[in-house]
Amino acid sequence: MKKIIPLILLAASLCLAVKVGILGDGYMSACPNSNKIYILLDVEDDNNQSGWFWGYPHALGVLFPSGHVMFKICKVDAEILKKVPYDYMVFRLDSTCPSKAYRVRRHHDTEDDDNDNHALGNPWPSVISEDANLEFCFIPATSGATNDFPIPSAIENDYAVFGNFTAGYIRTTSWWIDDENHNNENSFYYYGEENTVLPERVAQIMPEINHDTFYNVIRKLAPLNRKTSVAEADISIVADDYAAVNKSATTEVRGLNHTTVSFELKSAGVADITIANAKGAVVSRISKEYLNPGVHSAEWHSGVLPNGLYIVTVKHNGTVSSKTFALK
Repeated sequence: MKKIIPLILLAASLCLAVKVGILGDGYMSACPNSNKIYILLDVEDDNNQSGWFWGYPHALGVLFPSGHVMFKICKVDAEILKKVPYDYMVFRLDSTCPSKAYRVRRHHDTEDDDNDNHALGNPWPSVISEDANLEFCFIPATSGATNDFPIPSAIENDYAVFGNFTAGYIRTTSWWIDDENHNNENSFYYYGEENTVLPERVAQIMPEINHDTFYNVIRKLAPLNRKTSVAEADISIVADDYAAVNKSATTEVRGLNHTTVSFELKSAGVADITIANAKGAVVSRISKEYLNPGVHSAEWHSGVLPNGLYIVTVKHNGTVSSKTFALK
């Protein structure tokens, strides 16, 4: 009996592992069938704008069938996630989140007429009915962490998470979910953390503009000098933007307001800055001559541009860094 008890305790501890959902590509071949979850949202029917709108042109983890948005999710143990030096989010698929993470709910007010929201697999605690309450875990940056991506290397090229970081082999894609336009009641709920900095940090990953939601997704790309995946062929489409995909980024975009864009250079050189709107149209170009390493700011004036979502991209020494900001 003494030998059996430890095994029983071990089995119990394994069952208690917190579950989360990561975004999967293709048929999610690395994900067991029992762990595959698909959430289909019936979004705005009239002039629907849902779809990919910024970044690496491959919508990992999502499909956009006519008038709908489908999330492709793989259920995994939170224990497999690695610590990284930036904030990210995953689907919550358990009663709680991993240690030191925070629960966040996104309420999607979806199409009212002939609504077809539904799920395959068990998305609990997310509730998919006439509207959708999607549950997430916000996992804050770990100070001093050196991993560049939270998903284990064995499956890192097939899965993604929600985040706002771009460096090295990491690339950011943004999706636009165009929810119900009339009497829209989209909202976020932070489980008692509303008056902290949590909403501001979530807004860097899932910004809300005019009641629509923009999901920023990060994925890891294979180096261009290896002959392997379809992802490498897709990279060639944006080779001009990511010419040095196998190098570490030498800049970090810090902030944007109506008069100033700020960024940090990790090495000396010229910085070329573009500011684009939510549809990808460039509204401003700035070039700063030879700059020393450190934090810098460049003047620009939003003028008559409307408030909303804008993407700042800085090219420096052959690498690119982008980040999304909401002007209010």
